[in-house]
Order: sequence, then C-alpha cells, then structure tokens
Amino acid sequence: MGQISNGDVVAADFDYSYISRLVGEEACGQTICYKLSLQRRWPYVTYPAISYWVEKDTGFPSRADFLSADGVPIKRSYYRDYQQVLGQMRPTTIVVEDALRKDNYTTMRYSDIRLESLPESNFQKEYLLRLNG
Repeated sequence: MGQISNGDVVAADFDYSYISRLVGEEACGQTICYKLSLQRRWPYVTYPAISYWVEKDTGFPSRADFLSADGVPIKRSYYRDYQQVLGQMRPTTIVVEDALRKDNYTTMRYSDIRLESLPESNFQKEYLLRLNG
C-alpha cells in the first residue's frame, strides 16, 4: 500500500494548470494512445511536468506520469473501469503508484457518485473565511 493525497493526482486541473503539447502516439496495452507533454503554467503548481497518455479511439485518459523538475517520474496514475457517471464516461478506479518505490501504490475505487446540492451561502467569502480559522 502507498500513501497519496487524492488531490495530488486526481483533482489536478490539467487544462487550467498546464500547457499541453502532443508528443506522438504509443502503444498503451491493447490500444494506441496519444502521448502528451504537460508543462506547468505557474511555479505553485505541484508537479512541474506530466506525461499523459490518452486512448486514441475513446479519448479516455489511460495513464499519467507526474514528474519532478529533473523529469524523473515521482507518481504514476492508471485510469481504469470507465463507466457512465453523471452523464459522462469517467474512470471508477484509479491506481496511483509511487514511481520511485513501485511496491507502494494506492487504489481508489469510486462508487455511488452523485451530485449534492449545497446552499449558496457556502460559497460566500464570509463562510469560506470561517473554514480557515
């Protein structure tokens, strides 16, 4: 078992936080993937770079390598078991490996995913400031 922060690799906003470039195509198991190179836009983004593989025929993410400033993989994510969730195909299993110690990994399985209604007041500045204090 490994130790990861869910937000570290799952909640990363690749489109907003990274500039992407198509590197080429590679085999991904039984299918062909586009390989993308993502470079962070700002210095406060956790990972300086990400190598990202997307299945060519489905457009589904297959794998992501989260890289250090030297280009060394630190964490590796595999996206699996795509299902229709909240109107979109989404991975319901994500395996995250410690790329430096491959025997350390975490498997996250998502189930019973649903939207919940939150009061608008939860998004007011005053309410959000209370969360920090």
